[in-house]
Amino acid sequence: MRSITIHNLGEPLYRSLASKARRDGRSLNRTIKSILEEALGVTAGGEHRSTNVFQDLCGILPRGEAERLLKMEEEFETIDEEQ
Repeated sequence: MRSITIHNLGEPLYRSLASKARRDGRSLNRTIKSILEEALGVTAGGEHRSTNVFQDLCGILPRGEAERLLKMEEEFETIDEEQ
């Protein structure tokens, strides 16, 4: 196992990390490791989680947003015979 040191950690970030650690009942170290594993898609054992590259690149739509966009798209499929 390797160790790292993070220098010049701003007070707001430190407070947020410490608060999350308290809420989750974990140490600050374990909380930071968990955040890094989740952000990078790496499991505690070192394997990479299967991720959807498109989703990572573009994100996902909030609930209901896809339906709204599909309804808006229907307008583009309508042919206006008068023009």
